Amino acid sequence: MRYIKILSVMLFAFTSICSIALASEPVLLDKIVAIVNKEAITWSDIYKAMEFEFSESHRNLSGDEKKQLFKKNELIFLESFIDMRLQLQEAQRIGIFISPDEIESAIKSLKEKYSMTDDMFIITLKKEGFTLDEYKKKLQEKITVGRLIDQEIRSRIVIDDESISRYISQNKELISQYDGYNLSYIFIKKSNNRSSDEEKARNIFNKLKAGEDFAQTAMKYSEDATARSGGAIGLINKADLSEEFSLVLSKMKAGDISEPFWSANGIHILRLNAIVTTDKSRQINEQIRQKLAEEKFMKVYKNWLKALRERAYIQILVQQH
Repeated sequence: MRYIKILSVMLFAFTSICSIALASEPVLLDKIVAIVNKEAITWSDIYKAMEFEFSESHRNLSGDEKKQLFKKNELIFLESFIDMRLQLQEAQRIGIFISPDEIESAIKSLKEKYSMTDDMFIITLKKEGFTLDEYKKKLQEKITVGRLIDQEIRSRIVIDDESISRYISQNKELISQYDGYNLSYIFIKKSNNRSSDEEKARNIFNKLKAGEDFAQTAMKYSEDATARSGGAIGLINKADLSEEFSLVLSKMKAGDISEPFWSANGIHILRLNAIVTTDKSRQINEQIRQKLAEEKFMKVYKNWLKALRERAYIQILVQQH
């Protein structure tokens, strides 16, 4: 049922897993495995998070395979869970508050988006192992952390025009990929007789030089499906061209016909109908701005999390491999 996946994607699952055996040892889910400032974290917290994260991938796993998967990843999830608790504690410290009305509004929007009635929503929660209160709590935590990150990190990241210009100068292919050529061509398939192929292509080229119409010549001699359309290829982006084509076209002007040249498959004669330059500067700049902002965000976010950890009291009570 698609609603199940929808709810899972939104937040950590709060699936009930009251007892899990790993290898030959039972896991005591109420055992405290870490303390973050004054807050205790149990195996139950970690396994509920893992149950959600692997909900899709472990559906077809056997019981033993699932246990091994969880066992392998439990310490990774412990670290992730510690980060989550630190962020929630920081949000509380600086006064970020998500009202019940906001939670209700978020749930209402979700139900409207996926055409879910109240009954359908509750049924879906039960299938995921949630009570309504548990779901609201996890949703509140997710919104809280999102607002904290927006306020403390994203809102402070600014990418100036100089940074964008510098990036473009170091990645000039970003500009050229929006430019292209309108082309027609004649193709001679590679045979076992290279000299014969080259002679055939040279004779065709001489006819073109003598003034024969390119489209009519292509229809008559080209050994490619485009022969039926007079050799017309249409617009090809520079970024999509092979090295052989790029080299030849870089020396041509609109209206020029190239001398025959080889590729791996045979011989080509090109007609450059037009050089196409599309003004995509604004679009390119915005894409680069988003890319640089995301890169900067990840760097700042990691350092910010590191600082939260350094200020916190964190005690891990299980052996780390």
